[in-house]
Amino acid sequence: MNITTRNLFITAIVVFLAGIIALFPARVAYQSFAPDTVRLSGISGTLWSGNAREGEVSGLYLRNLDWTLRPAGLLRGALVLDVALSPGSGFLEARVDLAASGAMRLSDLNAGFGLSALRSLLPLENIDGNLQVQLKSLSIANGLPVDANGTIDIAGLTIRQLSPLPIGSYRMRLSGGDDGISGSVEDIGGMFDIAGSIRLDAERNYEVRGLIVPTAEAPANVVRQLQVLGSPNERGQREFRLEGAL
Repeated sequence: MNITTRNLFITAIVVFLAGIIALFPARVAYQSFAPDTVRLSGISGTLWSGNAREGEVSGLYLRNLDWTLRPAGLLRGALVLDVALSPGSGFLEARVDLAASGAMRLSDLNAGFGLSALRSLLPLENIDGNLQVQLKSLSIANGLPVDANGTIDIAGLTIRQLSPLPIGSYRMRLSGGDDGISGSVEDIGGMFDIAGSIRLDAERNYEVRGLIVPTAEAPANVVRQLQVLGSPNERGQREFRLEGAL
């Protein structure tokens, strides 16, 4: 077989396989290959390009899921998709890499939605706000984030034990490593000036700690509640610390 004939043969095989993928029903592919962490309903279209009315991925409810397959991922035994969906209310766009083990990696993630969409994953009772997420990468295993790189803005954060009104807007800058996810927390306007850190380790333990001082926007009753954190330092800052396990 000469080079020209061989190239034509390879091209014919690639076109044939691409045709199979393009026509393969999405419902059949889901029933045959989807990991246990992915549950979808109202599936239509093909493996190459399709949609699902609603579902759940690693405990996160979603709806109006549209996807386009990246066939190169199949060569390494993974399902790689460009997706757009609605987690509750809002939007999320990302490239999703689903391994046969059930592990999931998202890249170039851009999203905006309410904190309430994450209550099945995180301890967010009596906490509300709106998220703007820009992550270069996010890895999830066993329903838990294990690696993240990027920023998360929380606008209109409300902690009802502290105040029925939003206390402000805050930014987290996250990075991941072998020992878990860590990052910084800072205010971008509101009742408090905050400088802190956040950490989530591989054993599902989390810790948020830092320094907080009320701004001129903080009402007197909210300022009084800060006294439970102890005496302020010479700059009027009090230390706070939250920790637990997911």
